[in-house]
Amino acid sequence: MEVLPLFSQPVYINMVTLTDTIISDVINSEIEHVENDDAMYANNGSMSLDTQWLQSSPETMSIIDGEMDRYVHDVLGIARQRHYIQHQSSWVNYHRRGDSAANHSHVNSMFSGCLYVKIPPNSGEFRFNVPSMTPTYITQTINPDLAESNIYNMREVNIQPEEGMVILFPSHLPHSVSQCETDGRYSVAFNYFIKGVFGHDIDTLQV
Repeated sequence: MEVLPLFSQPVYINMVTLTDTIISDVINSEIEHVENDDAMYANNGSMSLDTQWLQSSPETMSIIDGEMDRYVHDVLGIARQRHYIQHQSSWVNYHRRGDSAANHSHVNSMFSGCLYVKIPPNSGEFRFNVPSMTPTYITQTINPDLAESNIYNMREVNIQPEEGMVILFPSHLPHSVSQCETDGRYSVAFNYFIKGVFGHDIDTLQV
């Protein structure tokens, strides 16, 4: 017997070394609380005023560029000869007790990710999910009871972040962060695009 987990949403996880400079750059960033009238997003925490944050921390950007290059070209197999990665935006997230991140995906981006810098105990999980109305192993109008969750039927995956962990994923993949039960959770989020020549002959597009 062979079972093929076809048409996946590849999520990349790796551990990197956090230097004192990187940690200092993150925790000393100018932060403001994110105000939102929507109750779902009322406790989304705080973020840096700088939305091109990686450009102000060259050491961190070098690490993220390297991880994203490996994910896009070596893991996903996108041709390095025709396409290159380009940073779109980045920012520091800060969560206090009671903060979380509502379910969302990232627009105007191809690949997104997060670098975890300060993760106190009980500061929340990172969660990927597929909406119930998105067909996976079964039509969206049916929701059978499961004896157990596995890679073929799962609709949510919870990841416990660690300091130095990098998670990269397609920007359209919905994700959230569970409620933080302590103070002082710092992470860096970022979006990337790929540039270059797409297509061949009459359908060529250069961006």
